[in-house]
Amino acid sequence: MKNILSAVCILTAAVFISCTEKKEDNIYDYSDIDTNQKNDNEVTDYQTKPDSNASKDDEEFSEEDVEDSDDAEIIPDDEMDEDIDTLDDDSEHFPDGTIKNDDDPDPGKVCPNSYSIAQDSDIQLIKDCNTIEGQLIIQNYPGTEIKGLLNLRMIGDEFNIINCPNLTSLAGFKNLEKVGDGMFITGNDALSDLSDLEKLDHIGGWFHVKQNDNMKKISLPVLKYVGKFIVTENNEMTSLDMPLLEESGDYFQIIKNEKLETIKSLKKLTSVGERLQISGNYKLVSLEGLDNLETVTGYLRLTTGKALTDLKNLSNLSFAGGIDISGNDLITSLEGLEKITEITENVLISGDKLSSLKGLENITDINGTLSISAVKEITDLTDLSNLRNIGGELNISWNAALISLNGLFTLTSLGGELKVQSNALLPQCEADNLKTYLENSGWTGTATFSGNYGEGSCD
Repeated sequence: MKNILSAVCILTAAVFISCTEKKEDNIYDYSDIDTNQKNDNEVTDYQTKPDSNASKDDEEFSEEDVEDSDDAEIIPDDEMDEDIDTLDDDSEHFPDGTIKNDDDPDPGKVCPNSYSIAQDSDIQLIKDCNTIEGQLIIQNYPGTEIKGLLNLRMIGDEFNIINCPNLTSLAGFKNLEKVGDGMFITGNDALSDLSDLEKLDHIGGWFHVKQNDNMKKISLPVLKYVGKFIVTENNEMTSLDMPLLEESGDYFQIIKNEKLETIKSLKKLTSVGERLQISGNYKLVSLEGLDNLETVTGYLRLTTGKALTDLKNLSNLSFAGGIDISGNDLITSLEGLEKITEITENVLISGDKLSSLKGLENITDINGTLSISAVKEITDLTDLSNLRNIGGELNISWNAALISLNGLFTLTSLGGELKVQSNALLPQCEADNLKTYLENSGWTGTATFSGNYGEGSCD
């Protein structure tokens, strides 16, 4: 009987521990992390709104909920023995029975579940972990610093720090090297910097830093790769410090950080995937830091930059899938984009002070739409004279100083509609002549003309 009671007690304790380590799903709202725009190309915005400052500053984020991973498979001892026999001679056996190949980093003590920290006692479950395979979520923690986790080097899933109003230090995570999925850091009003994450060099998913009221700088001194970089609405942040960052696999978005003045530490960034977006950072004067950027697979989106003066630091950019440059009050030309020759998606251009399309002179093909709208000081389109093919529509509208369409009479194909509207100084015959020229080149699309009231004849 005594043995039976002991067995029951042990089983009960095991069930209790298992319950405390159970992965906690959806403990915070993911609805703000979706980086997919509802209307990615936003063509209609620039065809219908003549206000060049009417760009959408912020994105709505929503990330699909991460599905629970199954518990680690239990392999029978006899199968494990067979696996051991098939390993290369280079494999290494550890005293606890785990096996490591020389090509893989040592995971140390692996904790296979997910964990949350809301109080100091929660730390005890994971204080010896070198690797956490699931999530680590710190939420509503009342203290100023989390101690006792200096053994932690890897987190396989998410690492999130949410609504910890007194947290001032992340020194307890100074040995953390990799996060397999994403990080969401929000609502931590006393946290001023992330430099305590001094060994973090890889974030596989999103790195989303939002609405941390005292965040003055985002410093990740050895970070080399991030999946989706999203920094938004940190109103005290003045700079980024990521001198080793080389690649952002999907998004790289810096949006509405009111005091951000510089991104010059990004000197090693060469590649961005789905979108590079810098919008609504009203004190950012220069794109210094993007000097070695070579590729943006998706959209280059630079909008509502009230202080941004030029694009010259993009002079090494040789490919951008699409371009959206609008609402930048001080930019007068697009110099810096000269290495780009082909656009696979749309080109959307507007700007109050933009007087030239210089920078686009080497583009020969645009597979999507070309929209030049609310460019208030441009007089002609001669900088587009090397453009041969437009796969979508051509929209030239609300350009107050435009008097000529010269630069478009070298086109050999247009895939969509021709719209020339509300260009007050443009003679209507310019639009008529372009229509005739395209029809002679084989174009059979429709044309929409209105509001082109300029006087004078057309050659």
